[in-house]
Amino acid sequence: MKEFIIFVFSLIFLAGCSFHKGMISPSYVQFTTPNFNYVNSIEGEASAIYILGIGGLEINGLVNEAKTNMYSNSFLKKNQVITNVTEDVKWTFFLPFFTKHKVIITADVYEFINE
Repeated sequence: MKEFIIFVFSLIFLAGCSFHKGMISPSYVQFTTPNFNYVNSIEGEASAIYILGIGGLEINGLVNEAKTNMYSNSFLKKNQVITNVTEDVKWTFFLPFFTKHKVIITADVYEFINE
């Protein structure tokens, strides 16, 4: 009986999986002339954990929270713009007890040069 219980718990804890989804938003910045430089990439993330389907109550919206974190961690200077915004979503399941939903927002920062 002890071996059966260990086997069942092993199956439950090893029965984890992940699903990924990504999306790139269209860029509204026009790079028509070579008057810009790539500065860096910025990132923000947010996650919620659910146990037995309950949780995530303190989160208003994962995408909104990840975007807010991205902007609050970046310090844009004059003539800098954010473009190439991507959204990556990951769901991790350890059936049937634990689920984690994570959103990562990344963007590139470019700086326009005044000549």
